[in-house]
Amino acid sequence: MACACACIGGGVDLITACDVRVCSKDATFCVKEVDLGITADLGTLQRLPHIIGHGER
Repeated sequence: MACACACIGGGVDLITACDVRVCSKDATFCVKEVDLGITADLGTLQRLPHIIGHGER
């Protein structure tokens, strides 16, 4: 799956479910469910740590 600009909500759900992701340098990702206080229901929050890793402290 390719992302060229903003990837929000359902787009993030789709792109995290793919095996191959190609993004432009200016691509941004936003999980709005977190701001609303609800859980992403398609497994996005469970997949993200495996894709991007945990932040360093």
